[in-house]
Amino acid sequence: MTISEIELNFINRSKDTSNEQVVIFQRNLSDIGDNKVVAWHVIPSFDYGREHPFTIPMELQVDASDAEGHHTARFSAMPGQAFDMVKEAEGYVLKRSTHAAGNPGEVEIRNKLERGPINANVYRGNRLLGTKSDLPPGQKAVFQFTKSIHIGCSSEAAEGDLLDLKRLAENTCEINMLEISSADIVMTGGGPSQPPQPIAFHIENEVKN
Repeated sequence: MTISEIELNFINRSKDTSNEQVVIFQRNLSDIGDNKVVAWHVIPSFDYGREHPFTIPMELQVDASDAEGHHTARFSAMPGQAFDMVKEAEGYVLKRSTHAAGNPGEVEIRNKLERGPINANVYRGNRLLGTKSDLPPGQKAVFQFTKSIHIGCSSEAAEGDLLDLKRLAENTCEINMLEISSADIVMTGGGPSQPPQPIAFHIENEVKN
């Protein structure tokens, strides 16, 4: 059965008192060497036992932007589709390409302008999920995301921020959402215990689709 979104509920069972935020992001498998990731969803620090429900839509959206922050119209995107940034009478526009992406699991954004770089952006649920900045003419950005999410903590993060993956790696957990339609994500650890318990995340009450 194909589902349109995954329903998740974050539960804080951590005794950590550092007031760090919880950051959720996905890795772009087509650019795995990139050490920057986008903070897709940020859950603010809150008290022990509190819950935070949210959803992960399956549909992606794409647009392109310039250095001044002007964005094109946004399009729904499916794996295998490609989009071209071109110049037309009304100005610079992003169009769905008649030529598919080179890999059926990827989404491509191609800069077909004669001059000027663009920023290629991918969204999930209207939140920025991935970006490729300063893409020069004749080049393309390639994006591929699975149903795995990464979750970790950061002292300072806002949704849409580019974060250093190496700084997140110490307390980041990968959770596979494949075949899951809903689940609780539980954060544990922290507190005054000796030795200190590391922050950890696990799934409970998962419902398979």
